[in-house]
Amino acid sequence: MADRERSAYEMLRWVPYSLPTEFDPALAIQVHYSRLQDHRSDRALNAWDAAHPYEQSPELQAFHTLQAIGQLKEHDYFSPERAKRGEYSAQFKRVTARADIPVSGSPERSQGPSPSDRRQRSRGRLASGYAEPGRPPGR
Repeated sequence: MADRERSAYEMLRWVPYSLPTEFDPALAIQVHYSRLQDHRSDRALNAWDAAHPYEQSPELQAFHTLQAIGQLKEHDYFSPERAKRGEYSAQFKRVTARADIPVSGSPERSQGPSPSDRRQRSRGRLASGYAEPGRPPGR
């Protein structure tokens, strides 16, 4: 612990008006120098983060959106090479240009009628007299 405190003290020596005294073993036992250095470091990191907020690249945003709408699955990992070529934003533009954006499932699964659509058509045929229960249409 003394080495860590000595190291923290040495880093703090270069900060103006930070340490008016020489290294004090009693303060080192109280972990004073480490706490002071951690506080100074945290303040500096917070100031940096405030001045430089994190922004996702347009490709990463497109990738996450494609995953959210089911165009990409969990096992489809983000590829920096594909992002360099602009594939994710191009795929996002293709998908959003279509009127029938599937909310979930892959594009292959979303093609064709869903089971609930088939049930509704079947009920409609039964209601219209086009098909009778237990008898195929046209007989």
